[in-house]
Amino acid sequence: MNENAANSFIRVWKVMEMCYQILVQENRGTQRELFYKLLCDSPEYFTSQSQVNRTIQDLVALLRCSRFSLGIMASSRGAVASRLWLQRDDVAGDKDPRGSGKDKVAQIQVYSRRKKEVLG
Repeated sequence: MNENAANSFIRVWKVMEMCYQILVQENRGTQRELFYKLLCDSPEYFTSQSQVNRTIQDLVALLRCSRFSLGIMASSRGAVASRLWLQRDDVAGDKDPRGSGKDKVAQIQVYSRRKKEVLG
């Protein structure tokens, strides 16, 4: 077995191990989160996001299951397809009205230009 094939084999087992940990904790994670965990735990095997993505695809094909069933979700890119107004209200020293005791530093409201209503 050559070195590339051995490393690919090890990568599949490392991803399976991470997926097992995610599933045992009844949690979900993104491919990006998985990459950073693997980069910390096994930097000699994972050097790029594309390696993790290919390994996940290999594992999904091998087990004939979905990424979601492995506890892996695709992450959103945060794209917005509209004109938006951002309004920032700084209230220094004001307490959070929900009673958490934390200072409310800033509140950002997003408005739709057409409807002129708060979106989130």
